[in-house]
Amino acid sequence: WANNIVVVLNSLIKQRCLENQVKLRGSFCMGMCPSEEVSIKIADDMFSVNPNEIAEFFETKIKRWLES
Repeated sequence: WANNIVVVLNSLIKQRCLENQVKLRGSFCMGMCPSEEVSIKIADDMFSVNPNEIAEFFETKIKRWLES
């Protein structure tokens, strides 16, 4: 499921022309290893995200962070 999240995030980044603002990097669980979710770090904040909610996460967390 982590690979699916990377594909979706890359697609959302490209659709919104944010390649110069968002750097997507892979890492292991970063100390937060939930079984059904993926860990995502934005600046110093960590989130556990369900793969089914990645588009909503992008809109509510990533875009909001970019706009701040």
